[in-house]
This record gives sequence, C-alpha cells and structure tokens, in this order.
Amino acid sequence: MIVKRSLVSSIALSLSLFFGASATVLAKETFKGGVAKSNYGKEASTHTFKDGKFVWQTKDKVLVEGTYEVHGKYLIVTDTAGPRACLDTETDPGISVGIYTWETWEDKQYLVVNDDDCSGRQRGFLSLGIDTSK
Repeated sequence: MIVKRSLVSSIALSLSLFFGASATVLAKETFKGGVAKSNYGKEASTHTFKDGKFVWQTKDKVLVEGTYEVHGKYLIVTDTAGPRACLDTETDPGISVGIYTWETWEDKQYLVVNDDDCSGRQRGFLSLGIDTSK
C-alpha cells in the first residue's frame, strides 16, 4: 500500500542527495512557509505551512492536515487527515504524497507541481500565494 509513497520519497531524496549542495543552490531561496487565503465554495479558507506541518481550514472546520519536508528545491507534502485529504487506499497507494517546487514573487511563494496524483491538492495548491511574512 505504501510502495508508491516510498518510491516518490526515495526519488526526491535521491535527487537531493545526487545534486547535494547544488540542489540547494538551484533553489532561488528556501521554502519559508506562511499563510495563504483562498475560497472554498462560498467560504474563505486558509492554508498554513509552518514547522513541517500544513493545515487547510475554513473558519471552523479543518479540511486537510498534513506534513511537508524540504529536500533541496523540492517540497514533499503528505496528507495525513481530514475529509478532503488524499489518503492512500488499496486502489490508490501513494496518493497521499505530492512533490512540488516553488517560485517567489512579491513576498509570496507559489507552488509548482512536480509530481502529484491528487488532482484536488494540485488545484488547491496551485492557486495559493503563500504570504511568507505570517
């Protein structure tokens, strides 16, 4: 059930180790995390990336919780809980993991999909402008 997750994580880690210090140099800057505001249906929602954890929530409901790791220029995210989370199943092993890079414009970081089988997470993440000052 976790074969794909292990493969995805192994590939990202291998890339980071292969490029060593140059992978860090290739990233224009580190992933800082922060808070992004978006709309979920008619409700405003926030995505918070802090200290290796991320949360997507509306005013009073957590929709997705997860973790993230930075390996060189790659951001590896893993959903862990929530009604909108992409979680591994026997028919979709490894769907909980996605790999992204990021670009920074005007003090906000924008995620760019590298490899992610969860289309919902892709749609949600690609519309974010993460305010790194929060």
